[in-house]
Amino acid sequence: MRLEGSCQCGAVKFRVESPHPYPYQRCYCSICRKTQGGGGYAINLGADNATLRVTGRQHVTVYHARLKDPGDARAHRSPAERHFCGICGSALWLYDDRWPKLVHPFASAIDTDLPAAPESTHIMLAFKAPWVAVEAGPKDRRHQRYPEESIAEWHARLGLAEGSVMEQATEAEERILCRLEDIPEGGAKGFPGPPGSFVGLFAVRKDGRVHVYVNSCPHIGLPLEPLPDRFLDPRKQVIICSAHGARFRIEDGVCVTGPCIGEALEAVPVRVVDGQVVVPASAGL
Repeated sequence: MRLEGSCQCGAVKFRVESPHPYPYQRCYCSICRKTQGGGGYAINLGADNATLRVTGRQHVTVYHARLKDPGDARAHRSPAERHFCGICGSALWLYDDRWPKLVHPFASAIDTDLPAAPESTHIMLAFKAPWVAVEAGPKDRRHQRYPEESIAEWHARLGLAEGSVMEQATEAEERILCRLEDIPEGGAKGFPGPPGSFVGLFAVRKDGRVHVYVNSCPHIGLPLEPLPDRFLDPRKQVIICSAHGARFRIEDGVCVTGPCIGEALEAVPVRVVDGQVVVPASAGL
């Protein structure tokens, strides 16, 4: 399920594919309560980190909570990254590089209509504030700390797991862009669009990952490259537009300098299957 979200002031918007979109798990820990849970708890969703696309990323700030368990001599820094809008303070998503394939959007930041959970799980009740009432249904589960059941396992147990949009795609819905070896590490390569398209695509391979974008500058819609496959600066650190000198981050396509700063290239979902780079058949239309 594609989720679209934003902060309250509108400076940050994002979208992500979520195979586990049911807002069922309520966390009552003090961190969630104080940073995001006005009702005494917060709800995280499960999503595919590789599909996260953000507009206005320059307004996003990251907070690492300080943790101190009973018996600890001092507090320590949590590795989890809580992403907020630096302007209005809205909590947006949580990421932890111990699980790099996952990202957890806060349900409160999602603008897409979410499905209603048939039952809930209440966790970290050992840290619940005394004034918070646990509104549990007859099928709900309660845990003093973290449950053994993950978000994905809860969805699977109830038959609600969707699988990501890319995993469900059939051959008719996708096309092979090229072989992975056709894109050199640290390099880029351009491709024509699908039949009926007026714009092409290009792919960048960096740090073992492939990023694919529509070959159209968000400023005035022109192709980016001056010569075939010349999408990167000489140091191969950023994507460049030859028309007006705009520079875009490779990892998310956000413009960091130039006339369209803060805007982003249109990202294309991509996966590598048996050494082939695969994208949706409609990419570029």
